[in-house]
Amino acid sequence: MPSEIIYGVFVSSTYEDLRQERAAVQYSCIVCPSVWSFSVRQIEETWDFIKRQIDNCDYYVAILADKYGSTADDGISYTEKEYDYAREIKKPVISFIHNDRDSLLRKKTETDPNKRSRLEAFIKKVSNRSPVSFFMSPHDLAAQVTVSFVNLRERRPAVGFIRADQAPDLRKYSELLEENNRLQKEISRLERAEIKPFPEAFEKIKLSVTVNGDEIDDKEVTWGDIFTLSGPPLRSRVRPLLPYLPSLTERPGG
Repeated sequence: MPSEIIYGVFVSSTYEDLRQERAAVQYSCIVCPSVWSFSVRQIEETWDFIKRQIDNCDYYVAILADKYGSTADDGISYTEKEYDYAREIKKPVISFIHNDRDSLLRKKTETDPNKRSRLEAFIKKVSNRSPVSFFMSPHDLAAQVTVSFVNLRERRPAVGFIRADQAPDLRKYSELLEENNRLQKEISRLERAEIKPFPEAFEKIKLSVTVNGDEIDDKEVTWGDIFTLSGPPLRSRVRPLLPYLPSLTERPGG
């Protein structure tokens, strides 16, 4: 069974007012064909830590309603800073904005005038960048996130990761690579080496050639030289007899 890829997804939203929406998104992605690993900002986390989380994720999801949220020392909300940073580092981003903010309960709306103006500017900025979808309820948001993520994954495929128990045995893979490298070197060495028949038969013997009792030539040769010269004709003579060798050697009672 092939390993299932897990994608790291950073979900950015205001905290208290969007609890149900985040839970619905997380549930929808658990049952989604693709497996997600969520990273949701907690209020006490530092900005450097948040950036590292975004760096390590494959995708970024922004969920906006009618709260601007907690702000950093510069007056910008962490949700907006996260969104801007994800864009800055070219992280694949999908955004979801509540489509009827006027219908939300008062406790889920922004009452601070300064934050209200910043929220409207932030929503306008996000709305002008695609892909953006609009939702009415947690259930509606969950369905839209699932579809949007599948489309985003096809357009912007990410590396992702797999479970450790589904990963290939890297130690065995490394050992195979080393063995393959050793064999390649041995093959190269053998190809370069000068192969000699009968390497142990280096002692030379005197070979005399006579015709009608008269010696006409003599040379010093090795048994290896003799076999090399006589081998091909001998093999050609012996080959036709090979099918009959068992009957010649296996005698009854012997």
